[in-house]
Amino acid sequence: MKTLKYLLLAFAVVCAAFISWGWWIGEQTRIYQIEKAPEIEARYGFKISMPQIRVHDRRRQVLAIHPDENGLLYAAGFRDDDIILSHQITALYKALYHQDDKTLAFKVIDGGDGPPLNQRELRILSVNPPR
Repeated sequence: MKTLKYLLLAFAVVCAAFISWGWWIGEQTRIYQIEKAPEIEARYGFKISMPQIRVHDRRRQVLAIHPDENGLLYAAGFRDDDIILSHQITALYKALYHQDDKTLAFKVIDGGDGPPLNQRELRILSVNPPR
């Protein structure tokens, strides 16, 4: 009987941890993609999209960036439709929001139609903090 109680307690702890983790992910998404996104996009001068790209015989959704010509990301070397490989959406917004005085590095490849993703040139772009 004691073993069953411990198993149920362990199960409850695992369930609570999973629910807490799901709540935390949802909160991070809400904060950075909904509340902070307009401010971050205006400060750095960009928009994002999630186009589908063919990878072998499957279609994958990727994070593409569309920098404004006068924006900080354009000045850092981002081109329209670049695919960001190093960050997912929430992580991108979070990194830019908390940049402070750090230089951030992003792994990107050319977007749009063209050769397979793994055959495109990988570029590492550095984004300096806004002044």
